Amino acid sequence: TYRMDTVVGVAPFRKVDRVLEKIPLVGKILTGGDEGSLIINYYSVKGPFSGPAVQSVPLTSISKKLLGTFQGVLQTPRELFTHKESDSP
Repeated sequence: TYRMDTVVGVAPFRKVDRVLEKIPLVGKILTGGDEGSLIINYYSVKGPFSGPAVQSVPLTSISKKLLGTFQGVLQTPRELFTHKESDSP
């Protein structure tokens, strides 16, 4: 039998994330840098494919969000001074 042992991230509010991403500066901070989402819930999935055990991993969710927020804060000044090709007329 096939088994799995993985962590799955679920971003339940993608439409909200897309709207927030469009807000200059603040959007990048709120959506957490490379994480790209305001809220991501992580779950541990272990066991056979026919009936795996799924458990919430709240510490991972919190730590990744904090790391993503710091990343967003640190990347914001760089984005202020870099010129994107799509910004040209």
